[in-house]
Amino acid sequence: MLVYENTKSGFLDDVLEGQLVPEIKQGYESQGIGMGGPGEVKAWKNSLQYMHTVLSGSAVPGDAGVAIEFKIPLTSRRIDFLVSGYDETENANVVIVELKQWDGDSTDAVEAKDGIVKTALGGGIRETTHPSYQAVSYAQLLKDFNISIREKPITLHPLAYLHNFEPQYREVLDNDHYQPYTEQAPLYVRGDTKKLRAFLESQIEVGDDRENLYEM
Repeated sequence: MLVYENTKSGFLDDVLEGQLVPEIKQGYESQGIGMGGPGEVKAWKNSLQYMHTVLSGSAVPGDAGVAIEFKIPLTSRRIDFLVSGYDETENANVVIVELKQWDGDSTDAVEAKDGIVKTALGGGIRETTHPSYQAVSYAQLLKDFNISIREKPITLHPLAYLHNFEPQYREVLDNDHYQPYTEQAPLYVRGDTKKLRAFLESQIEVGDDRENLYEM
């Protein structure tokens, strides 16, 4: 299930014209599910403005695919943001972006547990999965459940983007304890816009007009 799908150019236009959140709401309604309360809407507006900034100044082609809230089949898991296309050697690529609004001051490592951190959630400090762990697990679920990914093949590139996370706290999440996950799904924090943009440009050099998203 895709709640929202467009090209990069279409996504950028929807943000500039104030149509993105209405489009996402319509996508939820068409699937017969609710989007959530005002807090969730505010979170989407915030995070997607950051993705607009990353993509708007990039060399990622205008006809690259963009998807928001991709529900992984046979699970309740939803991927926040995807970008699809081809690299310079015509390999099919999809970048999986796990978006978080966390800040570094309220986030700590939980070294006694695998892939677990604690941060401000639901009005308190709670344990949850590491963003890179989440992104890696989503990629693995897609590979397990989707034969098209294996047969074409489509290469998945998971990553986590914590756009509010202050860089001085990076070591909390980007350290040896979490290395098995951050190596597979790099962690980008506030101030990493150019680095994230460069990564997307390296994987999505030719647009696919959403072809790889539809195949998934």
